[in-house]
Amino acid sequence: KEFAPASYSPVSGLFFVPGINFCTTHLTTRTDYKPGTPFVGDTLGFSPDFNLSASPTSPSFTYPVPGGGTYTSRSNGELIAWDPVNNNKKWSIAESLPLWGGVLTTAGNGKADSGLVFYGTLDQNFKVVSTAGGSPLYTKQLEGGILGNPISFTDNSGHQKIAVFTGVGWLPAMFSGKKCPGVLHIF
Repeated sequence: KEFAPASYSPVSGLFFVPGINFCTTHLTTRTDYKPGTPFVGDTLGFSPDFNLSASPTSPSFTYPVPGGGTYTSRSNGELIAWDPVNNNKKWSIAESLPLWGGVLTTAGNGKADSGLVFYGTLDQNFKVVSTAGGSPLYTKQLEGGILGNPISFTDNSGHQKIAVFTGVGWLPAMFSGKKCPGVLHIF
C-alpha cells in the first residue's frame, strides 16, 4: 500500500486498495537538495523483479523481449478487495504497473453486489469494476497515465458525474515510460 487513498464501501463491507507490488530500499544518507530535480531525501532503490517460486500465488505477467523470447515478472500493481472483518483478500485484479492513483466506490442500488469501483492505471486505462467480484464493466483508454483520485459529484442538472485527472511525472513516469500534461476527464 502506498499513499494513494483506498475506499471503503459500507454496503459491501470491503476496502478497495490500490496496491503497489514491488520492494524498495531506503538508505538514510546525506542528501543535498538541488532545485528543479526530484528530491526524496534519501537513497532510494526499486526492485520490481520478484522470485516467483518464493511467492507462487502472486499474479504475474509475461512480456516479450526484443530479439525474441519472453520475460515473466510478478505484477507491479493490484486492485485488492479486502475484508476487514475476516482479515483476508476477497478478490484482486492484477495490473502490470503500480496503481498510484486512488480508488472510488459507489453504493449502487444499496445491495451488497451492486456497487462500483473506479480506478485508473499508469498504462492509461480508466476502469470500472463490480464490487461483488471485480468483474470488468467499463474501460476507457485515456491520453496519459492516471495518478488522480476519481471523484463523484452532482452537476447543475442533478446528474451524477465521475471525474479523474490524468498526467504523470517523475517517479510514476519511470514505470509507464510516458509523461503527459494534466487533463481532467469528466464522465
